[in-house]
Amino acid sequence: MDIVVDLPDLVTICLSAMITHLEAYGLEHVFDLTKNFQSFSARAHMLLNGNTLSSLEIYSNQTDGTERGSLFWTMNRTQTRFGRRLLRRWVGRPLLDKSKLEDRIAAVEELKNSTSPKTPLLKDLLSKVKYDLEKGLIRIYYGKASRSELLTILQTLMKIASAFPRVEDVSQAGYASSILNECLAVLPRINEDVQEYLSRFNYGAAQKDDKYNFFRETEDYETITDHKMGIAAVEQDLQEHLTEAAAAVKKKRLEYITVSGIDYLLEIENANIKNVPATWIKISGTKKVSRFHTPQVVNMIRERDQRKESLAAECDRLFKEFLLQIALKYQQFRDVVQSLATLDCLISLAALASLPGYVKPSFTNDTCIVVQQGRHPMVEQLLLDAYVPNDVELVATRNRTMLLTGPNMGK
Repeated sequence: MDIVVDLPDLVTICLSAMITHLEAYGLEHVFDLTKNFQSFSARAHMLLNGNTLSSLEIYSNQTDGTERGSLFWTMNRTQTRFGRRLLRRWVGRPLLDKSKLEDRIAAVEELKNSTSPKTPLLKDLLSKVKYDLEKGLIRIYYGKASRSELLTILQTLMKIASAFPRVEDVSQAGYASSILNECLAVLPRINEDVQEYLSRFNYGAAQKDDKYNFFRETEDYETITDHKMGIAAVEQDLQEHLTEAAAAVKKKRLEYITVSGIDYLLEIENANIKNVPATWIKISGTKKVSRFHTPQVVNMIRERDQRKESLAAECDRLFKEFLLQIALKYQQFRDVVQSLATLDCLISLAALASLPGYVKPSFTNDTCIVVQQGRHPMVEQLLLDAYVPNDVELVATRNRTMLLTGPNMGK
């Protein structure tokens, strides 16, 4: 609320209108994540319009509109889906801040030349994260995740959180780059929370999406146990009723059968049907047998079904509450996913930088572009013939334009 209170009046009015609008879709809670609020004046990246993205073939080629042959296709070597989305944003929104550019490039260079034992461990971790955690966390936040999804998300987060030891001092995470250290230091911080959530439910039941046996039997979930005991008591009464029913039709014993999904049927041969009390209700039959429910069975089945409905409702209610508890940690979990996505992108760029002919750029405060032996990154990968490199030197105070002729002019 402190952030909202400090906003200008017109921005607050706009925010109120947006919240009211999104309430109709159940999405208003997105504005609880005030950490993502950012001023337009603080923009640190370039805004490229649709025509520019299309003309430069940033996301798709102009031949058939597919991703193959685009700049993103050339650069993408990410392992995770959320890492891929982040790199896509990086490629389409180039940084403007020189210090941030240099920090990112320093991280890429360190990963490219890394001898740290943590680098192969990090690559191995990324290769094992198959689930789209970013979308999974959103499903938890809005209470849409299933029990099996929740298990997969928490187990994947546990794998991430336990991959590296926790450090109190971020600078001791193992790298010289502040970006790498900050991202690595975030990963283990959710370890205790994830362990606590995983300890509350049965993994086997979660995999089967079994709502009735999902939670472990603890004091927090005594209501579920009470409902189950009530159902068990009714089922015990049904079994005890068999003795009374057998005596009524002058048989030593009877057993319940299930036919066409109808439980607790008492099957009597038609030859002995004269012994069946008039109060028994015929449910179905064949030429040889008839199947009945006694009035007591009808009442007990009704009671059992009511208790089952109450159990199902209680299981759903407690699961919704459980998702809400996890949603309170959404920002911490999302920070971990974002940190892992950043590491994925940097490792992808390091893999690209390791290819022949790629060099580390240098940034200057002067207005100039100087490229020696430059090649078109997409055309080079698709061209069958040898590509002829070009030198480019554009300086604001001297030559501001350049005209290319010959075979390279269209590349």
